Amino acid sequence: MAALAALVVLSRRLSDRIRELCTQAANAGDANFAEVLSELQSALHEPAARAREMGIRQIAGRKERRLRKTFRAVRTLRKTTLRISPAKHGHRREGQR
Repeated sequence: MAALAALVVLSRRLSDRIRELCTQAANAGDANFAEVLSELQSALHEPAARAREMGIRQIAGRKERRLRKTFRAVRTLRKTTLRISPAKHGHRREGQR
């Protein structure tokens, strides 16, 4: 829940920054228009970059969880296989009594 609240605050800050930069670009003279426009472009690209990073983290997390689950299953299978051996359960080889 705290992460969502932080994201909302961050989004508001970014929206405010974009609005401010739009106002600056509209009022900018020839001297600093390119600089303001460059900052505005960066601010506009920021949400896409954040979404891309979040997607990458989620995909990586899913893969990591899947690998952990697989490794747990393999360990469990190995433990189970080691516990069940013919000698321990009264099974005898042919020719033995």
